[in-house]
Amino acid sequence: MKFIIGWLMLGGVMAVTSLFIAMFPRELPEAVERRRENRTKGSHGIMSLPDTPADIGKVDSQILFPSQNNLDSTLPKLSEIGTTLKSLIRNKVNLYNNLSSVFYMFSSIGFWTYMPKYMETIFMQTAATASAISGTVSISFQAAGLLLSGALISKYQPSAPRMQPWKPCTWVSHGT
Repeated sequence: MKFIIGWLMLGGVMAVTSLFIAMFPRELPEAVERRRENRTKGSHGIMSLPDTPADIGKVDSQILFPSQNNLDSTLPKLSEIGTTLKSLIRNKVNLYNNLSSVFYMFSSIGFWTYMPKYMETIFMQTAATASAISGTVSISFQAAGLLLSGALISKYQPSAPRMQPWKPCTWVSHGT
């Protein structure tokens, strides 16, 4: 019955996190501003400002609450799935990136699953200690790698084709 406590704690953390995610706006302010600029441009490409404060409210309500006709025209349709999948499969960078992620997960999942048992057997640790050590070490190094890679990418800002070869290199070094 003790295992349920972990699931309850995880559920509580996810519920709190989901509240923060729910607070994100439906549309980013930059996108709203771009749409506002596009809608208020006159016929000569010059911005036309609303004449009265009532007009400002109308423009804002049109941007924030689009009519159902405009909303229906922007929603994806079920008939577009085939063309979307074809374009995704034809994009070799995307395809190989996704395949490499799948193969990486399949190759690493056994390691992640059986590492506590290995520590129990080889180092004669209790199940709780082995799980705590392997989980803490794994998450610590994953977090450090994520932060370091984010800092390096932000600093040097390499292009996508230059970044892609590093992914398999790091995974090969992880596996050895």
